[in-house]
Amino acid sequence: DKVAWTNAEIGMCYEELGKYEEALKYYLIIINSGELDNDIYKKIWVLSQIAYMYQNIDKYEEALEYFRKVESLGRKDSWLYANMFNCLKALKNNEEALKYSLMLENFEELKNNINLLSNIASLYEKKQDYKEKLKYLEKIEKIGIDDPQFYIEYGYCLMFLEYYREAISKFEKSLGAGKDTYCISQIAFCYRNLGEYEKALRYYLKAKSLGREDAWINLEFGLCYKELLDFEKSLKHYLKAYENEIYKYNTFLLLEIARIYNILDDY
Repeated sequence: DKVAWTNAEIGMCYEELGKYEEALKYYLIIINSGELDNDIYKKIWVLSQIAYMYQNIDKYEEALEYFRKVESLGRKDSWLYANMFNCLKALKNNEEALKYSLMLENFEELKNNINLLSNIASLYEKKQDYKEKLKYLEKIEKIGIDDPQFYIEYGYCLMFLEYYREAISKFEKSLGAGKDTYCISQIAFCYRNLGEYEKALRYYLKAKSLGREDAWINLEFGLCYKELLDFEKSLKHYLKAYENEIYKYNTFLLLEIARIYNILDDY
C-alpha cells in the first residue's frame, strides 16, 4: 500500500504540472500492481485518474474504457458523467453522448446549467429532432440569456417546425449584432411562408441592400414576385438563380421558369 501511495503522490505532482502522460504512467503502475484489488474506493479513485489522464491527452477511447470500469464499480456522480459525455462528444458518438447529458440533467446542481442545456439542444439538432431541441431552448430562455447567436439558433429551430411568427420574433432579437443580413433574410423567408409576400419582399430588398446577391435570394425574389403576379420580375430573378451551378438541374426551378414562359405566351 505504501508503494501505491508513493506512485499516487508522484502521479498527482505530474498532473498538477500538466504532464499528463507522466502522471498516467504512475497511476497505471498502481493498477497493474494489483495492490488495490481489495480496496474498492481507492481503486475507483485511481481508475478515475487514469481515465482523466487519457482524456487530457485526447485518447478518448482509452479514457472511456476506464470511465466505464469506474461506472461498473459503482461511481455514478456528475463528475464521471460529465467526463464520459465529453469523451463521447469528442468521438462524435452523439446517441450515447445524449444519454449521458440527459443523466447529467438529473443532478440538482446542473438543472439550470446553460452550457449543459445548450449541449443537449445541439445533440437533438444533430438528430433533427427539433421538437425536443425547442424544449431545451425554451428552458435556456427562461433561465435568462442575452446572446444574439442563441436567438438565431432559436429562430432557426422554430422555422424548421414551421412556427414562422415565433421565429420572426427571435430573429428580430438578433438584429444589430453583426449578422443582420442573415437574420433579415430569415425573417423574409418566414413572411413568405406565411403568405405575406409584400413584407417578405421588403426584407429581401433590405438583405440585398446589405450586399446579399446569391442564387438563393434570387429564387426567393422569384417566388414572391410570382405570388404577387409580377411575372416579368419573377422570371428575371428565376433566370439569375438558374445561372448558378447549384440550380442548373433543380427541377422545381426549371418548372417554375417554364410555367412563367407559358403565362407570358413565350412557348
